[in-house]
Amino acid sequence: MPGITDLTAARSRGPGGALRPHAALLAVLGLGVALYAGRYWLAWDRFVEGTLDDAIWIPLIMRWSDATLFTRDPFVPSVLPVFPAAYLGLTAPVLGASGDPGTFLLVVSSLLLLVYATGTYRLVWVVTGHRAAALLVALVSLRGNTDVSGTGWGVFLGTAPPRSFLFAATPWIVAGLVRAGRARWRLALTGGLLGLLGNIHPLSAGHLYLLAATGIAVRGAPGRLRGVAGLSLGFGAGMLPYLTQWLMRADVSALPMEILRFRAAPQTFPPLAAVLEGLLVTYVLVTVLAGAGWWCARRRGDGERAALMAWLGLSALAWAAIGPPVAYVVPRLFAVHLLRMSGYVFLFALVLTGFVLRELLVAPGRGRTVAASVLAAALFLTAGGGRVGEVREWLTGERLRARAAVLGADVLPKTYGMPDKPAFLELAAWARTQTPPDALFLGPPDAFPSFRVYARRALFVTFKDGAVTVFSGRLARSWYDRFRAAVELYQRFRRDDVVAFARRHGIRYVIRLRSPAGPADLPVVYENRAFQVYEISAR
Repeated sequence: MPGITDLTAARSRGPGGALRPHAALLAVLGLGVALYAGRYWLAWDRFVEGTLDDAIWIPLIMRWSDATLFTRDPFVPSVLPVFPAAYLGLTAPVLGASGDPGTFLLVVSSLLLLVYATGTYRLVWVVTGHRAAALLVALVSLRGNTDVSGTGWGVFLGTAPPRSFLFAATPWIVAGLVRAGRARWRLALTGGLLGLLGNIHPLSAGHLYLLAATGIAVRGAPGRLRGVAGLSLGFGAGMLPYLTQWLMRADVSALPMEILRFRAAPQTFPPLAAVLEGLLVTYVLVTVLAGAGWWCARRRGDGERAALMAWLGLSALAWAAIGPPVAYVVPRLFAVHLLRMSGYVFLFALVLTGFVLRELLVAPGRGRTVAASVLAAALFLTAGGGRVGEVREWLTGERLRARAAVLGADVLPKTYGMPDKPAFLELAAWARTQTPPDALFLGPPDAFPSFRVYARRALFVTFKDGAVTVFSGRLARSWYDRFRAAVELYQRFRRDDVVAFARRHGIRYVIRLRSPAGPADLPVVYENRAFQVYEISAR
């Protein structure tokens, strides 16, 4: 990509230094992040939903900081040896200092959002050369989006899984890729930075590496093989710490198809009609806007940088398309979850849309500036064009009348998770203060991962523990066996079966939702309006 390095370097030079021309716009962006995040700080009740992945990552952080916790838990201690230590090392001090898990999630996610937004600003500026367009696109990027797998892409406030760290770094990495041009040593440095970040979440780093390598390889420019080699060398070197950690376990166990289908069938094996509907509903508008940006870029001689963004977006769609077939052919490769890569399309489409905004902003007349502002506002409300249906629902349904602002819908109380939070927290407080630290609990397996967070007690199994499929085939098998056994036990919940099951697995306390059929013929050691806890003697 000749000329790109010189062009972008020239933009950063000047008597005022590299940052001075951007200072005012970055201040506006920082204020936008603060206002956007502030709604969550004021509206969210800080409860860690059991349906979110944080309900299992937080206990891993707690265990990493305090080895006395969850000593008899079948999940937490066994996963730590294969879980990225870099993520634990970064988050453990913040969790310890924040005072409660919800505040920890808000602090980390807010900081990641700031990193992501400023990175998006830099990326759009490097590609388009227009600061105001970069600011508008960066403000749009604050809102997370939904990929074809339904898991979401972007930095979502109130949640801080390992992949959010990579999402926050993605625009910075892509900007480095653009600045690197064809220089192999620069590409190696970019790959090395990506590899280092990959020690926090190897899966997301692998996705971005595939996109970058594909984007370099398919362009047909001279030196593409050397470019891919440089990127790969740097990436491999940066990933060495986690690769060493994983190879020490030598866990290459294949995952049975039944586990893959049960754990994430809608995400990994979606019906063809659902995929087509998702593509049409989610990506039509972003594709149109990206196409308009491509046309604007070619008119003003920016085609090479626009082409790289387009190739990266197409590569994301191509890798996502082969995701389900790969899972059929090689079940263990479910861990790479390629369908999630579709979410990257939004970032690259937003960058290309920056050319449209630039075209409007540089044209004479206030009408063009107003048009650019209106377009940016529409993109913000629709999260880059991927959530048009949601906005339509706000405008025509009850949500808008229930809240003063459309954006309030982002922080409305969730309709999923624990139905009676106060009763659940009372149960957790009792367990934390009135039971031995090494006690092992059994709870309803489909609804209880937050118990570890608030009770600080070991839990036999939960559905969310199935996330271990990403890290370990062996652990996934044992999780699945525990989960099926617990589901069958709760379906019948016969006294003799419960006692035998608990004694066989060393479970001392069994939690049950209060049943209209009345309590089981077991000693009740604690109860409130929603739960009963039975104590099972060792013999």
